[in-house]
Amino acid sequence: MQRKTVKSVKRKAVPDKSYNIATANHNYFASGVLVHNCDDPNDPERSESDADREGKVKKFRAYLTTRANDPKRTKCIVVQQRTHESDVSGYIYNVINKDSSESYAFHVIKLPTRAKTFETILSPITGKELAVRHPGDLLHPHRFGEEEDAEARRELGAYAYNARHDQEPAPLEGGVFSHAVWKTFKELPQKYQLFISGDLSFGSTSSTASYVAVGLFAIAYPDFYLVDVFHQRCGFKAAKKGILDLIDRWEPVLGTVGVKLIEKKASGSAVIEDLQNEVPGVAAFNPDSHGNKTQRAEIVAPILESGNFYIREGVGWAEDFKVEFIKFGVYNTDDFVDCTSQIVIYAQQRFRRNRHVPIGSFVQGM
Repeated sequence: MQRKTVKSVKRKAVPDKSYNIATANHNYFASGVLVHNCDDPNDPERSESDADREGKVKKFRAYLTTRANDPKRTKCIVVQQRTHESDVSGYIYNVINKDSSESYAFHVIKLPTRAKTFETILSPITGKELAVRHPGDLLHPHRFGEEEDAEARRELGAYAYNARHDQEPAPLEGGVFSHAVWKTFKELPQKYQLFISGDLSFGSTSSTASYVAVGLFAIAYPDFYLVDVFHQRCGFKAAKKGILDLIDRWEPVLGTVGVKLIEKKASGSAVIEDLQNEVPGVAAFNPDSHGNKTQRAEIVAPILESGNFYIREGVGWAEDFKVEFIKFGVYNTDDFVDCTSQIVIYAQQRFRRNRHVPIGSFVQGM
């Protein structure tokens, strides 16, 4: 091994004598094994060009093949906050671990801040169970709870939060919605109409099931204002309650929700029939008559690109909403996109028929 400055020597309290010797270049001996520790090979605090990232991957590749004094025993540990799909961790995922000819295969330990699926965490050393996480569980709620998580979402934004906390970086330019302009609002305009739009795929609360996504929109056409959402994996009763709760919470503040637009599919049909017996203005929407998911999303894209879409300021769910659009087509959920495309298509048909009427003369519940 090349001569390096020894920074510290620590004896470990184990049955056999063992020492950790740390060197100035981040390498160390652990129980007689030389460990090359690779910490944040891509800097999360600075933006990188494609050339920068390619250079980091090239350096990492050279590091793997040239720094192993004893290849059978030398281990490389990569600890990283994700920064991009093509960062060093992305290279490990997509090249090294997928190429059967690679001699270096990495054991991946991925611990998102908030669990996306049911998972059992095992010790990579003993194989014993360390923890069980359910969808929505925070990793360390006693240190980083709901309030801190909401603040991180607001401060980092959708892209950085998804990369650092979920360890799933979204592409900076993401297909259909790559040019979306994300605006927020504190107060609604003087004249608007309230609508509810629901994409209902209930029946299962499993980690792989679709979400029920319901949005409360205020529309002062051509501007759309997303006031609040219900977003949950749930069954029929909880989905219906989520819709009624939105109505009860906001009608006393903003006025009557004139139209409750529900996707007319197997799941939605039951809610439509049930809600029609309790509240007025429940309408069915057949998405298939407007093309497939991508075609419907392409109808929404110009609204977002032109800056005619606003999200209520300071809400914790805003980043989840944005991520679905940023990663549309490659993400595991698209329910927010569906419920938004539904209301945009409906509003375009409704208001264009009446475009000779000044927007100021529209009243709620029209």
